[in-house]
Amino acid sequence: MPYNGSGTFTLVAGNPVVTGTTISSTVHNNTMADIVNNGLTNAITKDGQTPITATIGFADITAVDITYTGTLTGGTGVVNIGSGQVYKAADGKFGLGTATPGVKFDIVSENNTSLAPVLRVNSNNVAVNTTIGYDCVIGSGQLQLGTSSANPVIIATNSVERARTTPGGNLLVGTTSGAVTARIVAHNPTAATAAIAAWNADTAGDNLFQVFNTEAGGTLRGTIDYNRAGGLVRYNTTSDGTLKNIKNPANLDDSVALIMSIPIDEWSWKHDENQWSQVGPIAQKLHAVFPGAVSVGGDYEAIVPATYDEDGNERTPETTETKYRPWAVDKTAPVWHLVATCQRQQQLIEDLMQRVEALEAQ
Repeated sequence: MPYNGSGTFTLVAGNPVVTGTTISSTVHNNTMADIVNNGLTNAITKDGQTPITATIGFADITAVDITYTGTLTGGTGVVNIGSGQVYKAADGKFGLGTATPGVKFDIVSENNTSLAPVLRVNSNNVAVNTTIGYDCVIGSGQLQLGTSSANPVIIATNSVERARTTPGGNLLVGTTSGAVTARIVAHNPTAATAAIAAWNADTAGDNLFQVFNTEAGGTLRGTIDYNRAGGLVRYNTTSDGTLKNIKNPANLDDSVALIMSIPIDEWSWKHDENQWSQVGPIAQKLHAVFPGAVSVGGDYEAIVPATYDEDGNERTPETTETKYRPWAVDKTAPVWHLVATCQRQQQLIEDLMQRVEALEAQ
């Protein structure tokens, strides 16, 4: 009973037999050999003695419940359902939407809509939050969230982007562009809402809000804190005597000379429609007499990151452009020179008072 290629058996020549006729040994033997060789030998036995050697097709079985109990085992063969819709590679990698999984679990989506989910995790219990957990039971592994190509990592809520980490490693909150060049950029279009807020809820002692460090070792340069006793927000610059080489008392006359040399101008901002007059230093002029109080500005080359489309294809390459950094003045820099000037003036006042008293006593 050989197959006809569509799964239908065909009778061996000489069959069917007719009642009252002699069955020849040839027909009988051929029929029995066909049953043994093509039927029983090629059958799938329930105890697994005969393995499947070719693809077995299934018709529509949606109306039939298929159940399985026990352990399903097999070799390292490929499982391919729906031409890559579900795929298990020979090396154990598993793919959804791809027949070439590159990692242990590879998902490829055909949805090109921005922020459309590829993997969704829901909880049927509306009273609890949905949690995605990570637990490394071997060694001290780290949970890494990122991309293997030059694409950003985007965080969204309600299908709206809220924050992203750029391919260059900058964190942008509330904006998708680097209009402001910084490691962390927080953008807020509402004037009454803070772009960045710091909350230290301790009710005892001084509340620390920010620290500033430099160098690879993290040298502390300053802090911002709340002084509870004085009810003041303090902007602190590190001034620890153990970190300084103390030379000698300052020459008060040098501070007086410096203060007297600072050029003070009347000016207005160019963008001010009312052109209100203000009084203060001009950074370029101040730099000539007090360079330590000035942050030098001017043209500089800024890196413009590459841009990519939703499929990860590069739209524009990384380039550089010339930008202008305004000169700036540290208005706290003259404070201690002003203190020294006041001290010197007090010395002069006391000296003059003594001279006046001596003259009056004559």
